[in-house]
Amino acid sequence: RGTLPGVAHRSLGGRRFAWGEVAWNHPAAIPTPPVPFARRVPLPSTIGVFFAAGVVGGEVGGVPWRATSLVEPVAGLRIDAWGPTIRIDAGVGLRRGTVGVTIDIHPDWWPIF
Repeated sequence: RGTLPGVAHRSLGGRRFAWGEVAWNHPAAIPTPPVPFARRVPLPSTIGVFFAAGVVGGEVGGVPWRATSLVEPVAGLRIDAWGPTIRIDAGVGLRRGTVGVTIDIHPDWWPIF
C-alpha cells in the first residue's frame, strides 16, 4: 500500500507516512482474457490518469530505506483490467524524473490477501 510508481521501490520508509491520490478513469475496451467462460461475464476495464503524493517521516535504524520530509509527487497512467482484477500503474516521479511501473491485483482484493 502507498507505493508511488516513479519513486524507486522501497527507497522510502519510516515510522509515519501520509499518501494521497487523485485519479480520473474512463471506460476502455480491453480484449477478454483467454479463460473459459470469460466472455459470458461482464469484465469492464478502465484507463485513466492519476496524480499521487507521499511523504515519510520517522527514521528507522538499520534498514535500507530512508525517511524524508519532502513530498514526493508522481503523475501517471493507470489501467484497471477486467473489472476489479488487475491494476497496472505507470508513473513518473515529478521531483526526480524517474519512471516506474507496477502490476498488482486490484486494491479491492487487498484486504483478503
